Amino acid sequence: MFLLILFVDYLILCVSLANDELWKANKIEFSRMSEIIEEVVNSLIFELYFPEEFKSKGIAIERPAGELFVSIEGLSEAQKLEKIKAVYEELHKEENPLRQQITRMKTELKDLLSPILSV
Repeated sequence: MFLLILFVDYLILCVSLANDELWKANKIEFSRMSEIIEEVVNSLIFELYFPEEFKSKGIAIERPAGELFVSIEGLSEAQKLEKIKAVYEELHKEENPLRQQITRMKTELKDLLSPILSV
């Protein structure tokens, strides 16, 4: 549950910054970051609904998500921006554990999840 609150904080900030001219110079696509956060949230929800299937494939979303996304509460706008940029950059690395787990989920649990993802 704590992770979902973190994601809401990140999403709210990304949505508010996506249209802010001042922040566009920071070279981060806040709308793309919002999409990535939504993908992580969906993956966490799938893990909650299908724990046996995830476990049988050795796929874990919650642990690497909790390691990557940290609280931005109480930070200044500049600090929040830096934190979001760091998460954004980390998620783009192929060797990122969370990215790897989501990719595995999409391939190894494709038959299970494709009806849900196609809606």
